[in-house]
Parts: sequence; C-alpha cells; structure tokens
Amino acid sequence: MRTCICLGLIVATGFLHAGTGGKEDPGALLDKAIAAQGGAERIAKNKMLKFRAKGTLDLFGMSMKFTADYAFAHPDKLRFSMDATFMDKPIKMLVVCDGAKGWEQAEGMTREMDKEKLDEFKHTAYVVHISSLLPLKDKSFKLTPLPEATEDGKTLVGFNVSHKGRRDVKLFFDKKTLLLAKTETRVLDEFAMKEVTQENLFSGYHDKGGRKVFDKMVIKRDGKTFLSEEFSDQAESGKVDPKLFAEPK
Repeated sequence: MRTCICLGLIVATGFLHAGTGGKEDPGALLDKAIAAQGGAERIAKNKMLKFRAKGTLDLFGMSMKFTADYAFAHPDKLRFSMDATFMDKPIKMLVVCDGAKGWEQAEGMTREMDKEKLDEFKHTAYVVHISSLLPLKDKSFKLTPLPEATEDGKTLVGFNVSHKGRRDVKLFFDKKTLLLAKTETRVLDEFAMKEVTQENLFSGYHDKGGRKVFDKMVIKRDGKTFLSEEFSDQAESGKVDPKLFAEPK
C-alpha cells in the first residue's frame, strides 16, 4: 500500500538548470503567459479537468509501464487511478483527495492517508492549481523573478511563487512561446525517505478549444529522469462532480 500511494504522488504533479541571463518583471510575465495559454476568461471556465495517461516509471533501476486516469478540480481536489505491473505483480490503485482528507485504495483495502502522505498529495494538487496561472493574480501570492535559464536548448524565463503555509514553487516559461515549460519544487521521495528537488517538464502543446494544453510530461528527481508519460482524452468542465473526490468504497 505504501508503494502504491507513492506511485500516485509521483505521477500526479513540480524544474531548472540555472543561467545568468536577465530577469523579467513577474507580474508582466504572468499576464503574458496567461494570454499565451488562452486568456483569463478561457482559463476561468475550466473548473475540473479529466485525462488519461500512459507512461514509464523508473524505479529501483527497473522500468515499469503503466496506464492512469486523472481528475483534478480547482483548487485542491485530486483523483488518481493506475494499472501497472511491477516485478511480475499486477498493481491496481486509487488515490483520492477531497481537499481536506485523502484516501488510498489498493490490494482490496481502503484507508485514510496519514498526515505525511496527505501533505504530499495536497502539495501535488497545489502545484497543479497554480500551474493554471490565473490563481497567481491573487495578491496573497508573492512572485519573485528568477534568472533566465536553459533547458533542452530553450531559453526560459520565470519566477518563484511563495505563499504563506505553502512550499515554494518555481515556474519557468519558454521565452519564445511563453507557455509553461517547467515547474520545480521540493517533495518527499518516499522510496529514499528524503526530500528531493522535483522538476516537471512539459511539451507537446496543442490547441484545445482555444486553450493551449500539453500532452507530454517528464518528471526528474535530483536531475535524474524518474517518469515519462503522455496524455490523451483531455476533457474540461465548468462544473465539479463531487462524487469523483469522495471517499472510495
């Protein structure tokens, strides 16, 4: 069960090789990034997002292929289910957070998350929430400019996001397109039982109903590729289905 919840945490969500270039005003950069993504009005219509994924997880020196289904509702509801095979053992799991409590279901058992796991899952949801950019217009967030950086031959510009009671998250944007290219934050690596720097790298952007969305993500931990996945069947909704985020039976 402990391994299963960890797998859910790592594939659900926050990335950088620092450079020496100039810094851009965070407020102006945020406005331009919101416009590049489709505009504030378009972003605000998306209250809930559902999508499917398939990918590969590198774990203990081995690669594990998986399929997954995600659902996220702003600002803090997250659901993740996965089917995979690891060391010839089938894995089927479900992890749900309603914003206040979280549950994990695997091996025929359902139990409430302990505080440590719940905090990590809430942080994952927080990173997804602020990555939609529009929430950052709220004055409770402090945006601090970061130096230009490079990643995969692209020049990135970005800012650090601080909020009371939250871990810092760095957001980086492709300087040419102003689309989100990376996030970076600290997370608990439950396998190594230590904090690591997690980088999420986004690519494969395309238009989805007037909004730019990515369909590929690579997660790195302390600079090493940890997970790669591709997304499909992305569907947005202006309404939230509370049943999706209720305690699983």
